[in-house]
Amino acid sequence: MRLEREPKRGYGFIYILSNVSMPDIHKVGLTTNSIKQRIQNLSSPSGVPTPYEVVRIFEIEEGYLYEVEQLSHKKLKSKGFHHAKEYFKCNMMECAKAVEASIFKITDHRSTELIGHAKGRAEYEKLIKENEDKERRDDADRTEKYKNWKRLKGGEEKQKAQLLESAKHWEWLRIQELRTQYRQRKLELLDREEAKMDWFEKLMWSTKKRHERAIRIDEEAKLRYPLKD
Repeated sequence: MRLEREPKRGYGFIYILSNVSMPDIHKVGLTTNSIKQRIQNLSSPSGVPTPYEVVRIFEIEEGYLYEVEQLSHKKLKSKGFHHAKEYFKCNMMECAKAVEASIFKITDHRSTELIGHAKGRAEYEKLIKENEDKERRDDADRTEKYKNWKRLKGGEEKQKAQLLESAKHWEWLRIQELRTQYRQRKLELLDREEAKMDWFEKLMWSTKKRHERAIRIDEEAKLRYPLKD
């Protein structure tokens, strides 16, 4: 494109400029005049020792110029490229991608010449986003399933513990009943033996000895029917 050419009626330019005096810094702006005139206007008051050079030019409807310029700036700022005012410290491709994507979004232009591969990038980014959303949903589902499994397992463990505690309780009751029956049988045997004694033997059978015998019977019952831990 000839730099001295004016834009078509009702159109304007979005431009990307560079300057050898400012390495890796690009200016993204708009004009409704020729690019040559815009470069002259920029070079005169800025005091930059070398002239600006054109990197890319996009000709779009004048009504979209400001929106496209502002959205391009916003995209570049969001990536941390902002240097000062309309200047951005990044490579030319980053600036071009931001402008192309902005034109595609605001004007819905389909011309490859104008927007480059912005449409393809937009579709690719949409696909990436859909995949990321799906992965997040899958992760959330897996997390929920794991939580449910933990809750179910916790409930099962609690139920097992309750059953085990109940089984221990019934085992304790059973052992106590066996011990009681054992003591009763032993004491009945002692009572029968005592009934056979004459008056002298009964006199010698002191209460103390009877108590000691009852203690021994209790110990025998515990040894015969032990409680498990």
